[in-house]
Amino acid sequence: MKSFLSGYINEDLEPKLDNIFVVSEERPVKLDAILDTGFNGELSLPVELKEKCKLEFVSVKPYELANGDIVEEDVYLAELIINDKILVVETTLTKSEIALIGMELIRNRIAVFNLKDNTVKVDNNADSS
Repeated sequence: MKSFLSGYINEDLEPKLDNIFVVSEERPVKLDAILDTGFNGELSLPVELKEKCKLEFVSVKPYELANGDIVEEDVYLAELIINDKILVVETTLTKSEIALIGMELIRNRIAVFNLKDNTVKVDNNADSS
């Protein structure tokens, strides 16, 4: 069975993910994304994609940053395409150039960070390969 998510660990020790797309007005946009274990949301997109992607405003939510500051962020619904399946997820926007996949998106799955062969994979269950 194919992993839910897969990718590689780069030289900066960032788990970069392969084959993630976000639905846009024209054709799906391939995301440059990392799996961010310090982010408890589902997705954070670069703000530059706001006009390209099909986003639906949901609400404003407070988030705590790593430094302890509380910020309020606009939350949108976005459609991700992972393994040819569409997932509707909550997303925020960031000034970063890279998308962040958070822990909520991989809840109830098994994540393996293999620092020997520099791979990362997230499976749906222990029997996935």
